[in-house]
Amino acid sequence: MRKAETLQDFQALAEDAIQSNREGKIYLNQSNEHFEEPLLSDEDTAGRTPMQVLRFIFKTENETIVWEYPFSETSELEEVNLQLEPIYEHFPKQVIELDEAKRLIRVSEQDGGASQRNSL
Repeated sequence: MRKAETLQDFQALAEDAIQSNREGKIYLNQSNEHFEEPLLSDEDTAGRTPMQVLRFIFKTENETIVWEYPFSETSELEEVNLQLEPIYEHFPKQVIELDEAKRLIRVSEQDGGASQRNSL
């Protein structure tokens, strides 16, 4: 499994798959799962939109690429989707639940570890 750090990293890896004529699929998950949000709100945090995470899991026959994008504004989500539209034209996308996203990531991490052990 490879983790993309930025949108540009994710785009470059997907474009490489396009140039190599690889087949793949993009799985998307949007959830309210976040780790650094305060449990109690105060006057600074009250009323603000909660942080969400958009997960992109791009699976090809050779690898899995994961990019997680935290956001709080709908306009951010729309901008990311707009920038990824050319990639969506080449690879089907499917919206999945959080449990399925975690399972796909976990399986690809295990597969990656097995491949590395086998190559030694």
